[in-house]
Amino acid sequence: MQIIEAVCLYGEEAGLSGGLVQDDHGPEGSLLRVFVGAVDSDEVEAVAVTPATPEGRIDADAIGMAILRTLEILGRDEGGSGEA
Repeated sequence: MQIIEAVCLYGEEAGLSGGLVQDDHGPEGSLLRVFVGAVDSDEVEAVAVTPATPEGRIDADAIGMAILRTLEILGRDEGGSGEA
């Protein structure tokens, strides 16, 4: 199992957390991976991948915030505390 420390965490909504890791070990070179996983788990899934460049970081941050907003809306629809 490979452990990679998060570059940043976008937040938590609807029992899930979202964040960003940089992966320098893949055959395709250095990448930024936006991830989502259960708050109470160490298991996460990559939901978007961008190059590890300044432009890629801007794109990854925009994707991460959009995913967090989506989770907020889903949490509200399931009786959570999210607001429109």
